[in-house]
Amino acid sequence: MKEWQIKELGNVLTLQRGYDLPSQFRQGGSVPIVSSSGITGYHNESKESGPGVVTGRYGTLGEVHFVKTNYWPLNTTLFVKDFKGNYPRFIYYLLKVTDLESSNSAGAVPGLNRNALHTIKVAVPPLPIQRRIADILGQYDALIDNYQQQISKLENMAQEIYREWFVRGRCPYAQPSKDGGLPEGWERTELGNLSSVIQRGISPAYDEEGKILCLNQRCIRDGRIDYSIGRSQSKQVSVNRTVCFGDVLINSTGEGTLGRTAQVYTTVDNVTVDSHVTIARPNKDVSPEYYGFLVASLENYFEAMALGSTGQTELLREVISGAKVIRPDRHSMEKFGVIIAPIKIKIANLQNQLIALRQTRDALLPRLLSGQIVVEEMIEQ
Repeated sequence: MKEWQIKELGNVLTLQRGYDLPSQFRQGGSVPIVSSSGITGYHNESKESGPGVVTGRYGTLGEVHFVKTNYWPLNTTLFVKDFKGNYPRFIYYLLKVTDLESSNSAGAVPGLNRNALHTIKVAVPPLPIQRRIADILGQYDALIDNYQQQISKLENMAQEIYREWFVRGRCPYAQPSKDGGLPEGWERTELGNLSSVIQRGISPAYDEEGKILCLNQRCIRDGRIDYSIGRSQSKQVSVNRTVCFGDVLINSTGEGTLGRTAQVYTTVDNVTVDSHVTIARPNKDVSPEYYGFLVASLENYFEAMALGSTGQTELLREVISGAKVIRPDRHSMEKFGVIIAPIKIKIANLQNQLIALRQTRDALLPRLLSGQIVVEEMIEQ
């Protein structure tokens, strides 16, 4: 690390507040609109040239986003206006390992103070080492992006089959009814009639030595379950509150996360959820694949039916159970399951590999950015 220098962040880069762009003025285009949580839309005009690095000023604090193309950073963000000769992708990784949230300004609404951020001390290597570090980590990110694209394609494929069969009414195994209504053997019913369990989770006794993994709302995002951020707990758990294959987990409290769903499509042992999450389990005569897509299709309904004041909203068990749904005949559900199961298994395998890649990258990240792993010798002279 002899060539590394300790500098104030303001001597490495200049942060600037983003630009306002009300939703009614956003025009469809190819320019990414970057908020504190990442790309949230597209516009036909850019404000800054890529590559860019953006972090949340309000909202999602401390998350850092790299943008390859020209972009529009929103006013809830801070973006790097001047890299001061440093390598942009290295700066992205540098900010990811920097404790940005410590510069949270006082006030009713948490936010990052740009001037305070500029005083943070960071270690910065020469430009060739910056490039090498960014290249090493970038290879992991490229693999992660590739896996994410594969997963998205498979998810879209499965979703399209579900919509074709059960939303547009073109299920090839359905028998048309004589009265022109639902196919023979199909019925309008409530989700509770397709479910053996609709049950909130436990109030966990968190314990690092506990043998049971407890998932919370943060673990459920984008239709997927991140088991790596669950916490160990030691309380005994009943059968109905023990997560098993085919269960759908539903975030059931608070704004922003309420209504999110994700299906358990892998064999799990000793896993439960906390009291902010609902377990929905299909009856034995209901295809778990159909059940998973059915419950996911109700996300907007769940969000709209939440009760309570701002910040304290709840999704009641009765609301979930009473959701109006269509129950196809068993043969159609089984045929759907035969087609979808291999797709979901492949998605689950890719997600496991994706988690392993992220863990490896995240373990390397602080060691590379602190100089613990020496890359100088790896640079071609």
